[in-house]
Amino acid sequence: MSSRTQETIALLDEVQPDAFGGNEVERLQVRAAARRLHVRVETPYERAWGFCFEHPVVFVVLQMCIDVGIWKAWTDVGGGEKSIYELVELTTPTVDTNLLRRLFRLLAAFNVVEERAEGKFKPTPFSYAIGDDSTKVRASLQAATYQYIAAGHNLPTYLAKTSHKEPTDINVNNYSEADKDGLDFFGRLQKSSAYFEAFTGHMEKVQSSNDGSPFMVDVGGNTGIDISRVLEKHPDLPKGSLVLHDLLDVIVNAQVDEKVTAMAHDFFLPQPVKGSRAYFMHAVLHDWPDDKARLLLENTKDAMVKGYSKLLVYDIGAWEKLLTESGFKVEKFWPDPQQYEMIIEAEIA
Repeated sequence: MSSRTQETIALLDEVQPDAFGGNEVERLQVRAAARRLHVRVETPYERAWGFCFEHPVVFVVLQMCIDVGIWKAWTDVGGGEKSIYELVELTTPTVDTNLLRRLFRLLAAFNVVEERAEGKFKPTPFSYAIGDDSTKVRASLQAATYQYIAAGHNLPTYLAKTSHKEPTDINVNNYSEADKDGLDFFGRLQKSSAYFEAFTGHMEKVQSSNDGSPFMVDVGGNTGIDISRVLEKHPDLPKGSLVLHDLLDVIVNAQVDEKVTAMAHDFFLPQPVKGSRAYFMHAVLHDWPDDKARLLLENTKDAMVKGYSKLLVYDIGAWEKLLTESGFKVEKFWPDPQQYEMIIEAEIA
């Protein structure tokens, strides 16, 4: 191995989470750079191998270990190094020892757990977080198992069936065709409590980014992670200045400060909170076809005060055309350090 290669590896190995002094923007910028590096040093076949074999198999094993309760049980007992026999004792129902050993050696190969010696395993921050309810990591994995993966897997078949036309029907689409009862995404959430809890937990983590008149309305804000962070940042905001909106089934589970007004609202109906300084939508628009997203935007615009109110869209994708068609003008883009989302600041045109 050349000295240059040795130096490069040593430099990369020195990078640790605490190197950024708590600066989240810098950490995300380094993360994005590391991903670009990974792509550059992989061969095309190595990258294909990862998509075809590594990612699916590791995910399946993560889910199987969720099913038998090992992540939560291991975290609940404080983590720490365990023999494979001790780990078997944490499973319900009890998993065959040799099967669990094979599964854990696979996970160790992909740095999900650490194999300290033969048959001895230690949790990593990731595996420990799967067992910690507060991180919502397990909920996100469950949401993928329940809904995201099946819908994604069905998309090529569905698009071939529709002659590759853009799917815009909110009731009949690749998700509903994959669902055993033909339900759309949100219909399945309403029917299945496990699906609802997993999705809500996942979205809580996704959103974890004056005189009492409305200051900010969190439109489709789930259980209030984003708006709670606004209050943490500005604790002097008076009661009534922050409003959380979502459907009743979601709002009843919201646990927010008394200063936050949690209000059940269907955002396809007129916006009841008029004249707020900001209307915020985090990961909302991408759930809907253009006609429904336009209706949501127009309902929001009708409640805004021209020259005063701001619309803040935090999402994935290109929204400038739809915003313009809905009567808005884009004022500024605020890039996400991860480089796949951004906040779009808009006003009434």
